[in-house]
Amino acid sequence: MQKRMYSLILMDEVVRAADKLAHKRGTSRSNLINQVLAEYLSLTTPEMRIEDIFRRASAVAEGENSLQLLTSSGMLQIKSVLNYRYNPAIRYTIEISPDGEHYSGVIRVLSRTQSKPLLSQLNVFFEIWAQIEHYCLSSENGRKPDYEISAGRYRRVLCVEDGREIHDSHRLGEAIGAYVQLFDSALELFFSADNSVDMEIYQQMIGDYKAFLNNTAIRL
Repeated sequence: MQKRMYSLILMDEVVRAADKLAHKRGTSRSNLINQVLAEYLSLTTPEMRIEDIFRRASAVAEGENSLQLLTSSGMLQIKSVLNYRYNPAIRYTIEISPDGEHYSGVIRVLSRTQSKPLLSQLNVFFEIWAQIEHYCLSSENGRKPDYEISAGRYRRVLCVEDGREIHDSHRLGEAIGAYVQLFDSALELFFSADNSVDMEIYQQMIGDYKAFLNNTAIRL
């Protein structure tokens, strides 16, 4: 949906009320008015579609694991506590943005710990995870995941479109929520093995990833 500039004549009281509500929701006046009109006219805006995706993703992610939804304002943030000394927090941030007629998506995983040993082990896990994703996805359809690894951070581009338009909101939300669950479970599994690269653990992570692909219609 393209946006253009239009002029509206509104009452001062309406503008003040709109500004107050827009500030509360963390958005702009024009975006709020656009959303209100779209809802009244039974239209679905990109922002409404993204909100539906995040709502479903958070429901799936929180369903079984001990994950906590933090915020949902333009992005979805989910927090997990790692079973490691001092119980450091792991944060998952998912962003989906309209990009012209298309959508782009990305997931970021990070820990704000200052512990160098933990950061080092997280990077080891991220490298292993990237290898598993590359192996499982490339063997299925030849696609290579687009990712970046830095100190205690993992960033991966999400394929939120099927080549023509964004995936169905319900199914895409389920796939994202299941991916967060899968990632968090693998992270716990890795640290339960004393952070070592154990072949049995590695094979289990591959098996879990393949099960995720078999149970998920959308390839992120």
